[in-house]
Parts: sequence; C-alpha cells; structure tokens
Amino acid sequence: MTFEEFEKDMKVILDFIKESDKWNEALQSLMPESSIFMDFGFNLLDAFVDKVESNFPYTASSEWINYYLYECNCGKTPMTVSYDNKDIELDSIEKLYEIMNYSGE
Repeated sequence: MTFEEFEKDMKVILDFIKESDKWNEALQSLMPESSIFMDFGFNLLDAFVDKVESNFPYTASSEWINYYLYECNCGKTPMTVSYDNKDIELDSIEKLYEIMNYSGE
C-alpha cells in the first residue's frame, strides 16, 4: 500500500470518527440510554480498520491504527513508541505508516 492510498483511507477513518462523534452527541440528547449508533458505527469502523491493516504484510502492524486513533487521540496526544531500536513520537499518519511498514529486519 502506498502512502497516498494509506493517507486517503486514514482520512476516511478520521472523518468517520469526527462525524460519528456528532451523531452520538445528538442521539445522546434524544435518547440518553441508547448506544445504538455508537455500537453500529464502531462495528463499521473496526471492519474498515481491519481492511486497511490487511494491506500491510507484517503482523507487527496489527492494532497500530487503533493505537493511533484511541491512545494517541488521532495524533493530538502523541505517545512515544519504540521500534527498530529507536523511540519516536506517534503524532502523524506519516509516522504511523512508517511504523506499519517496519518489517523487524
């Protein structure tokens, strides 16, 4: 997967999260006890993340997208991660792409 393809897919994921937050907020004001959209939305998101991750040949790439989305708050709260005997701040999709392409060799 090229970086341009990855960037396009990540834009879809980030836009989906942004829009789903708006929907969840609106639905919570109408039905505070409901999590229907959140449950349905995250199932779609998980399926798309799995599709994107399947384009990377190394098993080490598994879960990096979720880590970036949730632990690093889409790069807004960078976390230091280690790979290839170096520490980097995971604060961009460029760095995420680099990590996901790391073969361990």
